[in-house]
Amino acid sequence: MNAKKYLFLFLLGSINSYAQQMVETDYTGIEYIQLKSELANGWNTWNTRSVLSHVLLPEGISVDFYLKDRISEEVLEEGLVGRRGEEAESILL
Repeated sequence: MNAKKYLFLFLLGSINSYAQQMVETDYTGIEYIQLKSELANGWNTWNTRSVLSHVLLPEGISVDFYLKDRISEEVLEEGLVGRRGEEAESILL
């Protein structure tokens, strides 16, 4: 019984010291800036108000697509998946 108890305590101590090593990493802030610049790059739907807008980062060039209904002549300028309400558009990806 004592052997199992000591084995458990040893494993618990090993996990704890490993977790402390993972937490004690010194960050200078440069890592965040590097990651941000790598991820925010290229064409994507960076515009959070509309999936019909595609933005090229880091340049900030935007191409907006509009959808026009032939019958009612209404134009959809912004579309967001999951928007709710009576006047909300319905978008299938």
